[in-house]
Amino acid sequence: NEGFATYASVLWQEYRFGAQVSDRSLRDYYMGMAVGEPILRMSRSGLVTYLERFPLDEKIISPLQIESALQSLFDHTLSDSQIARVVDLVSEQGAARSALPALIRQVNVGTRDFSASHIRDFLIAIGLESALDLAPSSYPPPGDPTPDLLFSRSIYHRGTLTLHALRLKVGDDLFFEILSTYAQRYKFGNASTADFIQLAEEISGMKLDSFFFAWLYASDIPDIPEMDLYRADYALP
Repeated sequence: NEGFATYASVLWQEYRFGAQVSDRSLRDYYMGMAVGEPILRMSRSGLVTYLERFPLDEKIISPLQIESALQSLFDHTLSDSQIARVVDLVSEQGAARSALPALIRQVNVGTRDFSASHIRDFLIAIGLESALDLAPSSYPPPGDPTPDLLFSRSIYHRGTLTLHALRLKVGDDLFFEILSTYAQRYKFGNASTADFIQLAEEISGMKLDSFFFAWLYASDIPDIPEMDLYRADYALP
């Protein structure tokens, strides 16, 4: 649903401002997905819940480690007073790593983006390198996300690109027939990804299982030759 919503905004850009503007948005989405730096958009409470997935044991960490961890996590956007408030809660003997979520609850920040590097640098700052394999390292495919990634950018942006790639594959007439039929057939009810794939194959007369597998379930984002977009062009060294 979020992929459809985001693509609807792209279609509005195309209608209102022209294909050049919508094309730029799609290319930006593709570059972000291809480079592979995941972005988790979370509120403070969501961040605390997310951090609790890591093995935050009772090992004592120093106030300096906590300060470094907060700077890493929030990308040096916290004020000195915000950091001091948290550090002041920690005794000279330090605090257990397990206390970090409670300490972070004291940081007055709104919803913001957290990248893989933020999470990884945070774990390193508190001496939890053993948990790095649990940190996000690339955008997951959007077909079957875990609960904590339901609102990651992969859902929004790779979902959008999936729909645009389908449009390029089947052509505008069939694509918009697929969308209108999908909305009509399943209005006032629920539909699954499998329902959409089946309907797209029905209307287009094409076998699309490998197409949708590549876009929704394969780790690497597919190329879009029609737009001269190739994942290899964005691969990090």
